[in-house]
Amino acid sequence: MNMEWNPQMASLENRLQQQLRPHHPKPEFVTSLKRKLTTEPSVVVERYGRDEKIFFQTAAVVAGLTIGILVVSVLFGRKKN
Repeated sequence: MNMEWNPQMASLENRLQQQLRPHHPKPEFVTSLKRKLTTEPSVVVERYGRDEKIFFQTAAVVAGLTIGILVVSVLFGRKKN
C-alpha cells in the first residue's frame, strides 16, 4: 500500500470533515450498551412442571393402549373364509 501523501485523498477527507457532523449518543444508551456487552447474560431454562409431566405420561399411555388395541384387532379380528 502506498503511504505517500495524496492531495486527492486529503481533499476528500477535508470535504468529509466539513459535511459530516460527529454523532454524540446519549450517555444512558452508552452505559446500557456497555453493561449489556460486558455482563454475562442469565439464562433461565424452564423445566416441565408437574402438570405437564402428568399430561405427557397420560398421553403416552393412551397412545400405547390405542396402538395395542389396533394390533390385537388386526391380528385376531380377521375372519377366515
